[in-house]
Amino acid sequence: MKKLLSVCIAFLAAATPMFGQNIAEIKVFLENENYLAARKMANQLIAADATNASAYFYMGESYYEDEKADSAKIWYEKGSTANPKNLINQIGLGKLLLDNNKPAEAKKIFDQAVKATKSKNAEILYQIGVSYLRSSNRNADEAVKYLTLARDLNTKNPDYFLTLGDAYLYKGDGGNAMTNFESAIEKDAKNPRGYMRKAKLAKGAKIIEGAEGAIATYEKCISIDPNYAPAYKDLIELYYAEKKYSKVTELLAKYTQLVGNDIDARMRYVRFLVFQAKDYETAITEAQKVLQDDPKQYSMYRWLAWAQYEKGDYPASLASSKKLFENIGDNKVYASDYEYYANAALKNKDMTTAIAQWRNIMKLDSTKTDYYDQIAKYYFEEKDYPNAIKSYEEKMTKVKPSSSDYYYIGRSYYNLKDYKKADDAFLKVTELNATWPSGYAWRARSNDQLDPDSKLGLALPHYQKMISIAQSDPAKYSRDLVEAYLYMGYHYYQKNDLSAAKANYTEVIKLDPSNKTANDALSALNGSQE
Repeated sequence: MKKLLSVCIAFLAAATPMFGQNIAEIKVFLENENYLAARKMANQLIAADATNASAYFYMGESYYEDEKADSAKIWYEKGSTANPKNLINQIGLGKLLLDNNKPAEAKKIFDQAVKATKSKNAEILYQIGVSYLRSSNRNADEAVKYLTLARDLNTKNPDYFLTLGDAYLYKGDGGNAMTNFESAIEKDAKNPRGYMRKAKLAKGAKIIEGAEGAIATYEKCISIDPNYAPAYKDLIELYYAEKKYSKVTELLAKYTQLVGNDIDARMRYVRFLVFQAKDYETAITEAQKVLQDDPKQYSMYRWLAWAQYEKGDYPASLASSKKLFENIGDNKVYASDYEYYANAALKNKDMTTAIAQWRNIMKLDSTKTDYYDQIAKYYFEEKDYPNAIKSYEEKMTKVKPSSSDYYYIGRSYYNLKDYKKADDAFLKVTELNATWPSGYAWRARSNDQLDPDSKLGLALPHYQKMISIAQSDPAKYSRDLVEAYLYMGYHYYQKNDLSAAKANYTEVIKLDPSNKTANDALSALNGSQE
């Protein structure tokens, strides 16, 4: 029995550093965005010791970093249950509360953890600081506060200096940021993260001049640690900007290898190709490979559709967008998905689909009112005037109406032969844009239709107003002016005011000497006056 006990004690003594080493490896996997590998190792640690709180925590972190908050929460909760005395997983839950805009509840958890550890647990303080720094509702001041406490308790850990430097950087304090980055390098000269942080800060402050200096610094990071994926990622962006595409291809292969060949990693790779590298051809190829290996990875159709659109293959982009929307829920759809779907449909002249997606976009983002214009103008151009009117009126319930809105409403009613409503709309045009001659011209036309024989002269005051404005640029508005003078010539002829009729027809001839109507009218008027 004693022998067995001695063996167990010896095993545990050996296992403790092993666990610490494995946690360090998990951190490296997380840094390299190789979340599947991180989870695999965390699972191994949990299988070996179901009370290993850190293993649960970093399992949760792998999901948190992978933007899967629900899964992260499950593992933080499991860790809290498995080892209630170790409060590290409570910090993870507090971080999720911050993300959900519940800072007071998060602070309560953090305060309880600090009190329970008597402010003496550097890792607890550090993770609270990280939570404030990494949360979508970032609080850099609180991050600096807790990270400083952690650093002061453990001045040998370079991670504490690095993260504190990041917090200062978010505060806009480049001096303190650089000081902490340099301290991290002093603690561990072989840690590439310190050099990389310095490079980014220096580049932003224009301490490193040009791309070559930045490239050299990132190459140094890689020489220190050839397996440090973030350095490759930044280098790829720099080389791409410098149009050194052979280097981009070389580094992408290495980067993909480092982040792992699991589906999630491959998806991030494709996303990187689309957004950062803008290598749409490679992105399409890699996305198709993923779908060939796993046809149920429907979200890959997102990046495929985007890449195909940017490459100019609009039929393929439309087909990929349809696949995406057929197979994923609305809660997993991005606003950009609707935009690419709509734009691809537009390029393929599938207006029914384009309009449907434009409406979906506006449901998600009420500020994108330009789509109302596109919808309404499409209906107008297709001579679907009832839907054009409806679309403009819908727009006007969301944003302040413009003279252009009322103009097209007026034109639509005019084409529907509802001249009274047309006139009402053109009245709004003239009220909103009192110096635009065409607004008055269309009021005149509408009233002319309401007064077919021109005897009442309903169009007269509107033509006169139009003339008074258009005369400043007769060449530009010659057609409207000719129309106005012809109308007034006929109106005054109807009123037997032959002198006024003659004067208006003469104005027509000045603008358009070959105008048959005016010439014939003048000949008749001159003949009648002989």
